[in-house]
Amino acid sequence: MAACGQPGEDAALFDTVKAVALDFCPALGVAIPVGKDSLSMTTRWRADAAAEGSEHVVSSPLSLIVSAFAPVGDASATLTPLLRQGDSRLLLVDLGRGKHRLGGSIYAQTRGRIGDNPPDCKSPARLKAFFDAVRALAREGRILAYHDRSDGGLIATIAEMLFAARLGATLDCNADDIAGWLFNEELGAVLQVAESNVDAVLRAFSLAGLGAAVSMIGTVEASSRLLLRHKGTPLLAFERSELLAAWRETGHAMQRLRDHPDCADQEHARALGDAPGLSATLSDAGLLDDRHRVAGPHQSRQVLLGGVVGHACHRNRCAGGLSALGQGDVEQPRGALRVVIKELVEVAHPVKQQPVRMLGFERQILAHHWRVVGTSQPKLSRWQTAVPTGSARPRCQAASSSARCGTPALGAA
Repeated sequence: MAACGQPGEDAALFDTVKAVALDFCPALGVAIPVGKDSLSMTTRWRADAAAEGSEHVVSSPLSLIVSAFAPVGDASATLTPLLRQGDSRLLLVDLGRGKHRLGGSIYAQTRGRIGDNPPDCKSPARLKAFFDAVRALAREGRILAYHDRSDGGLIATIAEMLFAARLGATLDCNADDIAGWLFNEELGAVLQVAESNVDAVLRAFSLAGLGAAVSMIGTVEASSRLLLRHKGTPLLAFERSELLAAWRETGHAMQRLRDHPDCADQEHARALGDAPGLSATLSDAGLLDDRHRVAGPHQSRQVLLGGVVGHACHRNRCAGGLSALGQGDVEQPRGALRVVIKELVEVAHPVKQQPVRMLGFERQILAHHWRVVGTSQPKLSRWQTAVPTGSARPRCQAASSSARCGTPALGAA
């Protein structure tokens, strides 16, 4: 977005497009398939239409917003900020080469300043090497949690990881400039690595040419406190709830205006407590192998399976009452999963073995079910209606409001 026509803005727009589209992205091997511009970011108005010289002009600063997408081969291998309990270390990968530039940072803005020396990426090759190293370590299962260092700097990164896991941490700062170390928004990330994998991770970054960028900055604790030490001496300590209250303050104030204030206050109070929130418990633990299990401290096994089976259930128009299983955050009666699998099996084998289009993960679930449970070739159930070859498929007749009607069903409804 740019305020074209204003002094200096056209030249700034040209420099930005050149830096991003002609220099940075080609160096990363990344294409820009589409874009949307807003080049009239200037507003004019008169306080008094009759008075001379009363015109006001406000121009928005030049802004670039980028969204990236890429194919994901295995969604279960995604890295998240969710810390895990156990012996581990927190590693900071600092791609800013220790410069700690604060220009344009949240910290500078809270001090009523902007600054003139913002973070920059002078070496796309280092960023690419960092990405490749992280992905290789993730495939090997050597990274427990990951969070990029962005808005708010390192301290905000660590705090958000604590919020996700409801854990505590000890953070060790060895830099002379404590504020710069905590609040700079240089390129980088925090990784949680098991103690047994620390050497392998350090070796991988060293081979990628980033050995000097990695430092051990702390440990995860089974507590509700964030302790900051400076060169080994305790400096500050925060309760996690104290940090979370500050982190949620703006959103809570907006929610009180948008929603019922009492409801907003209750939700805010619950979020600040130690309640783990909604979770799921599924009884059929053997339906997927270990790599599909969700290992969060407040999540029961097979939460991911709930979402997968729930979506498959929707695709095959199973009973509307079972669609809640797809939410992944509600407790289901024992055996509900087995019922869903049974209906999937039945829908997958209609009369005359007519082929049914199914998503890949639906086939995997069914194939795994047959292999684990030893189910023979399923037969058509009483409630299922035969679909003659070549005829139009019936439409959904489910009375439940949670089911989507009006689209062709797979098999029979």
